[in-house]
Amino acid sequence: MKRLIMFVLSTSYFTFTASHALAQPCNGLEHLSTLDTFGPTVDVDVVGTTAYLAASTSGLRFLDISDLTNPTELNSIIVADKSWSVAVDGSIAYIAEGNAGLQIVDVSDLMNPVILGSFDTSNTAFDVEYVGTTVYLLDQISGLHIIDASDPTTPVLLGTYNPPSIEYDVEVVGNRVYITSDDGLRILETSNVANPLLLGHIGTISVARGLSVVDDIAYVASFSAGLNIIDVSNPGTPNILATYDTPDWAFDVKLIGSVAYVADRVTGVLTLDVSDPTMPVLIDTYNETTAGGNMLIKDGTLFLADKSNGVHIVDLCLTNCLADTNGDGMLSPADFSAWVAAFNTQASECDQNGDGSCSPADFSAWVANFNAGC
Repeated sequence: MKRLIMFVLSTSYFTFTASHALAQPCNGLEHLSTLDTFGPTVDVDVVGTTAYLAASTSGLRFLDISDLTNPTELNSIIVADKSWSVAVDGSIAYIAEGNAGLQIVDVSDLMNPVILGSFDTSNTAFDVEYVGTTVYLLDQISGLHIIDASDPTTPVLLGTYNPPSIEYDVEVVGNRVYITSDDGLRILETSNVANPLLLGHIGTISVARGLSVVDDIAYVASFSAGLNIIDVSNPGTPNILATYDTPDWAFDVKLIGSVAYVADRVTGVLTLDVSDPTMPVLIDTYNETTAGGNMLIKDGTLFLADKSNGVHIVDLCLTNCLADTNGDGMLSPADFSAWVAAFNTQASECDQNGDGSCSPADFSAWVANFNAGC
């Protein structure tokens, strides 16, 4: 009971002195390095200390990123046509290879990558995702192809869905598949992979490009219209909750907690507070790079493909921020509640003064850390 009373009384002090830090990012974004590939890079995936770049006519490129400040190219392979998207599962790379469809490459030996199998979609394979050994390949003209790749040497078509539009991005969440296109966002039910069913569609003001779906909300990078935030809890009637107009063309979007990172072609990367999805608020703009390709966030690091300048590696500064008790990359009053919970359970996040213990003194230390920012 004494603990509870103490922290209830302390909230007024917290609110008065620290409200200025609401939704403040921890240190912003810090540029670590850029590797100029002297050609377009359109997509990136990371496994361990290796980054895999889909580099259009330059094929699939392998980078050693064990030192994020000094990435080095290990090798590359010209696969078949143009490498538009890559998704790596262990030692298997799935590549959306333009006019050559799906290409499956054994990358267990980066010095000697081997093409294992392929599946031709007849048009332009542009994006690829996988769940287990099921591959979701998006062709810009012939739509979604669901493929069994359990034997990578002989991939087998399971089902297709061909919308009347030009497709760009695919994301799989459970039995639902979300597809962006030049006429908006489509939501499919794929519990029967042989017969994907359209659940709903919503038009967007501009071309719908990159996509992230979190907790029944779809965040869509919509070219000249910026970021569209769409409620998809009822997939039959998706509803636009808000739009945030970015300065240039929005290409991709990724989420961590209640922060959206939007790749905007000329501007760079915008960070938005989307804790209220009906009212996104700009936190910061990172403009040390351009952003004409897809993004990946891995272990607090953002990898940004750039159609002009290779790949950029950016530290999101999500770690080593003591006051960010709930670990969402933001400083907000929610961290106070998280700290109280940590205090009551004697969790490690309670220790704010670095003395190795959890005591009431850590509350004052947390307030000081919060007010100082990160």
